[in-house]
Amino acid sequence: MRRLLSILIALVPALTLAAGANAAYPGRNGLIAMGRDMDDGSRPILTMRPNGHDLTQITHGDGVLGLLDWSPNGRTITFTLDDCSIGFVDFDGANYRVLPPQDPSTIPGENVCDGDSSFLPDAQHVVYDHYDARIDRESFVTMRLDGTDRHVLFSDVCCDPNVSPDGTKISFHPGEGPLAVSNLDGTGFKQLSPDWTVGIKSDWAPDGSRIVFWNNRIPSEDEATNLYTVKPDGSDLTQITHFTTPGNWVSGPSYSADGQWIVFKLERHDVHLHAFYRVRPDGSELKQISATFDWAPRQIDWGPAPAN
Repeated sequence: MRRLLSILIALVPALTLAAGANAAYPGRNGLIAMGRDMDDGSRPILTMRPNGHDLTQITHGDGVLGLLDWSPNGRTITFTLDDCSIGFVDFDGANYRVLPPQDPSTIPGENVCDGDSSFLPDAQHVVYDHYDARIDRESFVTMRLDGTDRHVLFSDVCCDPNVSPDGTKISFHPGEGPLAVSNLDGTGFKQLSPDWTVGIKSDWAPDGSRIVFWNNRIPSEDEATNLYTVKPDGSDLTQITHFTTPGNWVSGPSYSADGQWIVFKLERHDVHLHAFYRVRPDGSELKQISATFDWAPRQIDWGPAPAN
């Protein structure tokens, strides 16, 4: 694993946020978003209420979707399309758009790849993973929602960048193994998890006190996977779920806006069934909240209720 990160290439002034900039993160619980694998190979975005009801498809004709992330004001979802382009859509399916690459001479999926976008606390910028095959370099980049004002944070990283609710830290994978955190310029690097192949989807608690993740994204059929939380200083690693049945795989954990719940998907791999569960951050009150699906929900994220 790479432990040494390259120095900051360009500091982003917009990341120096006012004290109240993350006020939209905590709030009333909104919809849960997900991707769905369709028979034609597409993966539209769906939403459902926190009780598992009113499953609604809000996009149509999508390619393969990557990670999803709700804006802090609950009005917009950012997503990865075909693994290499960044898109946005409103919570009700309006204003669907996919951004072209910054350099018009490049081709997404061939010589560049942008993905794993997530919102900054100001709701006006996202951070994303950018891979340039021409120079074999992977970097975290920020930009405005219209694709302008792009700045590199730091390079030689992997994936799943998420900025803390106060805008001071970023969690990510330094390679393809454990979870890590650093300052926005790559300094202050700290490995948060053991040397596990941690799943690509982690989430900060709304108060910034903990990060939730799952411990194994490539389990074998005779293994179970589970959720863990950890403080951003690397202390107090805590197991939240305790599945032991082989083939019971958790994934996609996401905090509720009020910080009182964590939602995740449980796959029963032996029978190819999937369902959404929620659990308290201390591991109590585990409960199935959705129907059991014979299709695979993907890329889960629980958003706040839309704010004006």
